Amino acid sequence: MLEVGRAFSRRGTGGLLDRSSAPHRVPHRTTEERVAAITALRKMRLTGADIALAMGMPASTVSGVLMRIGLGKLSRLEPIEPANRYERARRAS
Repeated sequence: MLEVGRAFSRRGTGGLLDRSSAPHRVPHRTTEERVAAITALRKMRLTGADIALAMGMPASTVSGVLMRIGLGKLSRLEPIEPANRYERARRAS
């Protein structure tokens, strides 16, 4: 309760609201150049482990980048196939 009292005395009623726990900045985030290189290697259909080995990075970092850019699965590289529909010469009864 002491923490709640401090938050109220420092920030008023706004101090009692829930706040995000996300960091304000991430100083060691993967650079955009490395993200672009990971993307290019993924588009060559390399696995996350192969990309990590080629770039000398931890596999967990490569996996996190791939998930963040939406290429976590190799199937994301291919267009979505249309549904398989059948046509008949006349209407079924």
